[in-house]
Amino acid sequence: NRIEWKEKFWVGHSGCDKDYKHLIGIINRLAEMEQDKDVDDSDYSWVIGELINYAQIHFLPEEQLMEQVNYRKLFEHRLEHTNLTKWLEGIK
Repeated sequence: NRIEWKEKFWVGHSGCDKDYKHLIGIINRLAEMEQDKDVDDSDYSWVIGELINYAQIHFLPEEQLMEQVNYRKLFEHRLEHTNLTKWLEGIK
């Protein structure tokens, strides 16, 4: 199933919103691959690698922004980033 960008995803920071849209695009590519019978494991691995790379590009500036505004759940959010990255590395 594809994820459609919705107004509720918007956070009001153009850089973050652009990154989120791009991440959703990569996730949607994985969903589309599920429908394609010609896709093999190396194709999945490549797209998951792209997702990991882009997520890591996004995570640091997002965490820095959260730190600047004293986001009270920064520690938990960083942990989510770490756990997601580890999980993706595990399925790659």
